Amino acid sequence: MAEIRLSKLTKQYSIGLARLVEFLNEKGANVEMNPNAKVSDEFIPAIEEKFGDNIRLMRDSEKVTIRLREIIEMGKQKRAAEEGVRLSSFQPTTVDDDHNAPCPREIKIELDKLDGPKVIDKIDLSKFDKKPKKKIVSTSKIIISSIDFPGGIITEPFENFKKGILLPQHITSGGNPISMAWLNKHISRFKVGDILNAHVIQEYSSGDIAFLTLDIGKPDESLNVIYSTLNIGSCYYVRKVEETPNYFFVELADYFFKGVILKKQYEEDPWKDSSYLEVQLTDKGANSLELLYFCKPLAKEEENPERDLDKLVSDLLKENELEIIDEKDLEIVKQLLQIAPSINRSNKGQLSEPVYCRIPEDSPMTLYLKTHPGYLADQTFWLNAYFNKEVGETRLVLFHTDPTIFIELEPIDDYQFKVAKFESNLGNETRKSVRRNNRYATLMISSSNLHFLTRYEAVPSSFRTSRVIDIVYKLIDFNTRIQKAIADKLIERTKSNAKDYTTLTKYLKYQREKELERSDEIISIGKGQISLAAGTNIGGAPGLKIDILPDQLDILLGDLDESVNNIHVSILDDTENELYSAQIISNGIDYHLQFNHGHIELNSLLDGFYLKRRVNTKHLEIQIRALEGFVQRDSLSIYQDLISNKLAPTKEQVYKGLKFINPIFEKATDDNHQPDAVRKALGNENLVLIQGPPGTGKTTIIVEIINQLVKEGKKVLVCSQAHAAVANIYDRLDIKAIDVLRIDDQGEVENVSRDFDSKVYSLFLDNNEALINDLYSGKTTEDVSLLIESYKYANEETTSKYQKCHKHIQTYFVDQKGINPKDIANLVGELKEDTTYTTGLMLANQLYRSKDVVMGTCIGVGMNKILKEKTVRFDTVIIDEAGKANLAETIVPMQLGDRYILVGDHKQLPPFIDRQEIQEYAKYGIEQKGKDQSEEDYDINEIVNSLSNSLFADFYDHPCFPPENKVTLNYQFRMNPEIGQYISDLFYEGVLQSGPGTEKQTISIDGYPNAVTFVDTTTRQLSVDNDPRETSIDNGSVYNQREIAIICDDILPAVNSTIECNPELKLGIITPYKLQYFKLKEHLRGTPYEKCVFTIDSIQGSEFDVVIFSFVRSFSKGSNRTVGFLDDMRRLNVSLSRAKKKLILVGNLNTLRRPEAHNDYKIPGMVSPVEVFNSIATNVMRLGELSDVEKFLKLEPPVGTVFEDCPCKVKGKFVCFKVTLGADELSFKMPNKANRDISSVNVMYNGIDEITGKPLWKGVSDLAMFVRTHKTGDLAKGVVHVENGEQVSYSISVDKITRPLNEDVAKQYNFIDGEEVLVYTTIEKKADKTTIFFSLVFEAEVVEIQDYPYVDVRTSGGAIERVNNHFLWQVAEEGDTYYLERLPNRSVRISNGFMETIRNSYETAKKVRGTILTKDDQYYYIKLENNFFGVISIAFLKYKKIYLRNGDEREFVVHYFDNKQRLLILSI
Repeated sequence: MAEIRLSKLTKQYSIGLARLVEFLNEKGANVEMNPNAKVSDEFIPAIEEKFGDNIRLMRDSEKVTIRLREIIEMGKQKRAAEEGVRLSSFQPTTVDDDHNAPCPREIKIELDKLDGPKVIDKIDLSKFDKKPKKKIVSTSKIIISSIDFPGGIITEPFENFKKGILLPQHITSGGNPISMAWLNKHISRFKVGDILNAHVIQEYSSGDIAFLTLDIGKPDESLNVIYSTLNIGSCYYVRKVEETPNYFFVELADYFFKGVILKKQYEEDPWKDSSYLEVQLTDKGANSLELLYFCKPLAKEEENPERDLDKLVSDLLKENELEIIDEKDLEIVKQLLQIAPSINRSNKGQLSEPVYCRIPEDSPMTLYLKTHPGYLADQTFWLNAYFNKEVGETRLVLFHTDPTIFIELEPIDDYQFKVAKFESNLGNETRKSVRRNNRYATLMISSSNLHFLTRYEAVPSSFRTSRVIDIVYKLIDFNTRIQKAIADKLIERTKSNAKDYTTLTKYLKYQREKELERSDEIISIGKGQISLAAGTNIGGAPGLKIDILPDQLDILLGDLDESVNNIHVSILDDTENELYSAQIISNGIDYHLQFNHGHIELNSLLDGFYLKRRVNTKHLEIQIRALEGFVQRDSLSIYQDLISNKLAPTKEQVYKGLKFINPIFEKATDDNHQPDAVRKALGNENLVLIQGPPGTGKTTIIVEIINQLVKEGKKVLVCSQAHAAVANIYDRLDIKAIDVLRIDDQGEVENVSRDFDSKVYSLFLDNNEALINDLYSGKTTEDVSLLIESYKYANEETTSKYQKCHKHIQTYFVDQKGINPKDIANLVGELKEDTTYTTGLMLANQLYRSKDVVMGTCIGVGMNKILKEKTVRFDTVIIDEAGKANLAETIVPMQLGDRYILVGDHKQLPPFIDRQEIQEYAKYGIEQKGKDQSEEDYDINEIVNSLSNSLFADFYDHPCFPPENKVTLNYQFRMNPEIGQYISDLFYEGVLQSGPGTEKQTISIDGYPNAVTFVDTTTRQLSVDNDPRETSIDNGSVYNQREIAIICDDILPAVNSTIECNPELKLGIITPYKLQYFKLKEHLRGTPYEKCVFTIDSIQGSEFDVVIFSFVRSFSKGSNRTVGFLDDMRRLNVSLSRAKKKLILVGNLNTLRRPEAHNDYKIPGMVSPVEVFNSIATNVMRLGELSDVEKFLKLEPPVGTVFEDCPCKVKGKFVCFKVTLGADELSFKMPNKANRDISSVNVMYNGIDEITGKPLWKGVSDLAMFVRTHKTGDLAKGVVHVENGEQVSYSISVDKITRPLNEDVAKQYNFIDGEEVLVYTTIEKKADKTTIFFSLVFEAEVVEIQDYPYVDVRTSGGAIERVNNHFLWQVAEEGDTYYLERLPNRSVRISNGFMETIRNSYETAKKVRGTILTKDDQYYYIKLENNFFGVISIAFLKYKKIYLRNGDEREFVVHYFDNKQRLLILSI
């Protein structure tokens, strides 16, 4: 059982709350006096029985009012003639001949003497628009039978009616409404029995009761004169006459005119402190008998402080605009800012001043706003002004196109506007007229500044319509004439600063002209070039495979890249008549003809045919328009800001605490610029540039930016010059989370993540129609809700979306019940029909506006039918590979957005240019140049620089571009660190670092051990087989057969071996020249590597595990040639940086390093070509026929390396010698400082000569060599020399150093000449003198300890010898081995080398363990490890009171080494 609010019942039955509550409580409902209280619907029958007549009477009264409105519109004279009513009196009337009846009296109402009327309301007819069912008009003299005012006057029966009813609102004065206050005050003038000259205007539903109307004539003219002095908007004092729950009824203090004030404007009684109240007059009727409407005045506004006029001007006009504006125009601007100081640069296209406007109650706008309650919540209108000659005043026009709304405002006095006209749903002709008359409108106004008021709302006292109109006229003048004058002058100045842009515009126009001419070029496809494609079709369409020759392809491609697909062509017969239209499709290797028709007889074409490219200049047209708009009108509003240093910096600090969607950004190190790039992009105010060197994750960053922007509710356009880059980003997006639409190169929809289904939408409209019918039929809320839940659509997401719309209709149905259900049903039906047959364009508009992200190539976006109309606007435009897009390609998509993020690298591939076509253009330009041009305008190098410039590069290197708006990514994650560092040093000044994981990018290829290798084709002995020189053909194209042979015959077999083991490896063979590209593919045809050949222009964005690069250019010195566009280091950067694991370069370094072979284009931020190739020669592993210097440098040994006994010859002042390095014997020379003839020499490598690049050498003497290779304490093998002369002498030679041997010692050994001995080396350096000593040593094994101090030892020869040595006797044990030296006194000593080893083995304070062997008067002798020994002083032990015994083992501490005694002194 349902419940109904009391407030609804009081409205429905037109009864007071108290009366309804009293009645319901009598019936046992027990409800409180609260309009929000509810009562069960079981009481409805009782309420209907009690108060139902009120409803029926009210409905019939409304019908009468409708009929009365029709009568009033018939005109005052006709009504006066029909009614016969005069102002001075009612005419007396007699009633038949009944003398017993009371004589009716004449009623006179003197309106000029009336005072103090009771004000209730006035007639409101505007809301009724239906005609009565039955038209009845009669005039009768009717007698009053009873008076129940203000309810009405009842008459006696007349004619066919049982009675007549005259309601207060049906009494008029001169056809105009009368305030019921007047009638209520003087209704006592009417008496029972009076006769009324009234009209019957409507019968009651039963047909026996008539509703009447009475006109009492016009008021006195003097009243109207006084009435006319009352000004709407002015304030007056009033006194309270009466009040109701909702209104105060008042009378003017100085006049007797009556008025009404809405009570809810005041929180408390405004008359509690005074008898008079100041109010504002908001509305008045056409005559003095109508009610005045007042409201509470607004608080007085504070006067705005005076503002600096110069500051206001600078806020509106940019600095460069102020420099060129005309003085008279500047004066107009100042006048405008004096009356409207809020106008500035950001809002100059809109009226920001508040506009106050009354809506008449009978205006169609009133009904429109009731049926569209939220219409004015957030709208923007076009605003225009015109002078209405008929009324002699200016009127404002507001109009909106979706939906089409037209509003005309007229000024009321100088205090407010009034809606003079309002039209909606205009017909086609009216709509066209509105647009035609306002096509030059430049002003807009937001609904937030439009204040549409009722008669009970106040207008600020300071508001003046004349001021608003003045501002509007001046703003229109500023936005049209003045701005155009400024723009024209800026264009002239911009052209001088934007030479590259104007050059490209001229070049594009030249291309357009040539494209039209090229349509006449025909190529012949012979029989041998044609075959059926595999399966006879591609993608289901008929197809042929054709072998197109390079020169034929050039004709078809024109300025297009060879990788471009979908070339539209015509198939011609022998008479050049078109047989078919088709497209050339390429898979990168073969070319196919795909026909646009079915049922093609392919066999008829196998004998040959002619091809002609079909003309298409759309892509050129949109680029030309974009450039002209950018230069001439600053269409993006950034170029003037740039050259004036006015670009706003990004607000990246706002995103300091940004939570990244991709976790890799959270893990980035502090010096990694990737997170900074995302923050800068999100805080972008106009333009942000992100430079992404190779492998730095540009796509990852773009995806993160897109996700973040969509998360903020932003609409994003993503473009790139290359289709592959767009596809790469699209593949990385989560299209389940983001609604994405992708456009192909021709501007057509390619992919849609969520499509718009017209059939589903039509079903939705069907269900809406059924739902509305059910609501009107009276179904309960529960039933309707169940019905909505039963509606199912394509998927859960669509079902949820459309069910919400259905519930919206259910929720707001009550507010719309005044609308005929048939009208709604018809509207829904028409909408359904329109949807069913809607055009693709309309669906596309809906589709595009619903997407979060739209993607496409720069030109594809420009050619798109929907986007080129600019009806879809994007918050942000992101352009990838922006460094590769020319100026026009970048500007085309930027026209569709408000903010721009350009991602690219101006140090990689520049925009594609055809140098041959540029030469033709330059020649053409000189021939066709006008008077205002010079030959310098067509300098080829200047044209090349202009056409290869990008907006990214132009802005990135511009001195006025804010540094905080650009960022360079500084970590690469693609290349082997060696390749990455190489790229960083060559092209990025060393700032590019290698990220984690790049160290794993390795691969092994036999013969190419390094990550980067250069195969040099330079040769000393030229032959047919090894000729490294290039070959040129007539059109200037070049190829290099030697490099092709090296790649195909030498490198690829080695690479193939590796790939066979790792099939997933990807190979790229790259060359900058198209002819070399074709030659390589031809040589590799039929092999797996045919698909691996690319030109530079086709591989930006790609990556390969192995890259083989062919430089091609090689020519003799003095040939007066240059390497051409190979000098563009941006192209070389792209080529080399594609390699992930291995980079193999093939070229002629002799040519590439030659300065005269290069033209330095001086590209900003790029190193010169000569520097790059010199760096390649010195920093890269080089293979090929190398010079001795190059071979040496290839395997360069450390500086200081000494080569001994090098064979040499003395030639003049030089020593020419040979060094052996690896398997090579290399020849060098150095000055002969010894000035003597020698056959061998020791040389030391001393580094590289900075000037010549050759090794530096230094001769090394035998003594110096010995000192370099030996040290004191070394044991070395020596040779004994015995010379038998007058006296036998002995000497020892060690490594070419000979020293004499003591004769007594030598005799002990019985040496013979040439005998090898072991010696101990001592090197002494004093000042500049170095002395070398050799001591004989022998290895001795302890056999037996004899009486002190003798020990028996076995020498290396096996002989037993008794030696005399105190220390050996103390420490030696049987089996120990020592090196001993013989002394001249036939005694021995332990070798100094052995003692030096002991010294070097023990540091001071080191703890060691040892065993006490024996002692003498001075020391205890302690045996350590490795036959080492040490001693500890007996005197020290006595001092410390420490007692030791032979055989004790304990820990000792190294005290020091006694150099004199050659002993290790220990301590405890």
